[in-house]
Amino acid sequence: MLKGFNYPLTPKGKSTLNPRPPWYYSSDFLNIEFWSQSSAVAALLPTGLDPDPSAKGHGDAFFYDWQFSGENEEYLDPARYQYREFFILVDALYEGKPVSYCPYIFVDNDAALARGWTQGYPKRLGQVFQTRYYAATGKAGPALAPGSKFAGSLTASGQRLAEGLVTLKEPVTDLSLLKQKPIVNLLHYPRLAADKREKPALHERACRERPARRED
Repeated sequence: MLKGFNYPLTPKGKSTLNPRPPWYYSSDFLNIEFWSQSSAVAALLPTGLDPDPSAKGHGDAFFYDWQFSGENEEYLDPARYQYREFFILVDALYEGKPVSYCPYIFVDNDAALARGWTQGYPKRLGQVFQTRYYAATGKAGPALAPGSKFAGSLTASGQRLAEGLVTLKEPVTDLSLLKQKPIVNLLHYPRLAADKREKPALHERACRERPARRED
């Protein structure tokens, strides 16, 4: 019997891209709010999601520097279990309730790519970089202090697709401002058969609550 959670499935299951859930994550990130034309956001939404008129085109762009693990200290293999990521979330309505939808997302790790497709994230490979913060940075990087700057960039297929710059102003004291909406993704698996290319094997919404985020 072949074993594994993701491809490749093998007799021992050791070659699978990812261990079985539960999965655990830790990261440093940049969160950049933006506003775009409401019509552009509406054009990205799949059937079942509606534009949120009150959002006025609001979205968030994220640069993440991740460490990931299963339940067996996978983080001790950093080559496989570290990766960087860029994605966009736009505001929408699902059954009349505010949610987020991810139309674009890029990672630099094939295991993260597979996990994303399993969850309905439309991941592609890219090169993502961001300014890192270290407790003993000195002059090599920014401090967590007003006026410090953090930057991020995304390149894919040789093209610069996104870049951002954040200048710190003041600490967030009202944690309600960090409240995150559930994310509704689109699980989509197409068929190769010529007469079934417009009838994917799977095309359905997947909704999940975002885990609580600790601000240190």
